[in-house]
Amino acid sequence: MASASEAAQAERVIQLGLVQEKLAREAKLPLWNSLLIGAAAPMCAAVFSNPLDVVKVRLQLQGELVARKAQPRAYKNTAHCLWKVARLEGPTALWKGVQLSICREGTLNFFRLGLFRPFLNNLHDEGEGPAPVGKKLIAGGASGALAGFFANPLDIMKTRIMAQVGQGGIAQGHQHGYTSTLDGFKKLLRAEGPRALFKSAHISMMRVGTGSSAQLTTYVQLKESLLARYGPGHDGGGGGGGAFVLADSPSLHLFCSFWSAVAATAAINPLDLVRNRLYNQPTDPATGKGKLYANALDCIVRILKTEGPTGLYKGFSANITRLAPHLVMTMTLLEQFTNFSKRRISDRESGR
Repeated sequence: MASASEAAQAERVIQLGLVQEKLAREAKLPLWNSLLIGAAAPMCAAVFSNPLDVVKVRLQLQGELVARKAQPRAYKNTAHCLWKVARLEGPTALWKGVQLSICREGTLNFFRLGLFRPFLNNLHDEGEGPAPVGKKLIAGGASGALAGFFANPLDIMKTRIMAQVGQGGIAQGHQHGYTSTLDGFKKLLRAEGPRALFKSAHISMMRVGTGSSAQLTTYVQLKESLLARYGPGHDGGGGGGGAFVLADSPSLHLFCSFWSAVAATAAINPLDLVRNRLYNQPTDPATGKGKLYANALDCIVRILKTEGPTGLYKGFSANITRLAPHLVMTMTLLEQFTNFSKRRISDRESGR
């Protein structure tokens, strides 16, 4: 049987471990660290989610400005589109624009994820407890809107490249005929001018701001609520008696990120579709104006008149199928990168 001194020593070791774990969780990341982590996690996820991004763009452009009953259905659904693109254009067609996707995710989330927590910390003192939902929505919207502006040139080119079909493919939407990303940027600048790089940037800012507000608020709020209810040391938590204890672990991050993806997709699909239609429409060389839509409002009105209200939710299944695994990977990696960085900072400050 262990002596009283040995038991006391074991208790001190346990308590020290809990204190060190708490300090690691509460360590504040420098801004540059937060920005880099915000960019790195989604860049990894983009490699795997690219095929569904291609499918989403194709489905959103299918039957453009054609009455619902008269629309050709080259692609019946997400799975059919995946199969048909791979069969007709080859499997590599599903990775069209993957370099742009990686760069776009890095640029977008450098601001969107990287600035969310710093913005929230400026709005709310952590010493007062969890931030209210309203402040989370503001922080997510602000970081998302800023991200949407800076990522706009990459978003335009990504949409146009993904919309292009290979030999034997079924064209959906206008085909710009770019032979590569570099060729695409050259032709865009020559035909439409430098301002075209920020075409529909306001819609992109609205789309990313809205999605970021919905996604990040849902993720953080759900995670905080579950830990408050079932986490160690809280109601329903580590009170003994075999009570269920929920740890701040990858399984929790997976669960919360899935439901945050559902919230984000429901919020952004109409704006996502309108933005992609505006990005991909042909431009009149003489006036520099779009040939199909005058602006975002005109685009919405035309879609509602010809394709009906459900036209704004084209590609929803592809969007959620893409966004759910993408955000699950992104938020889980983000949490792991963040925890690793916080532990490094905590160890450095404690001299370990």
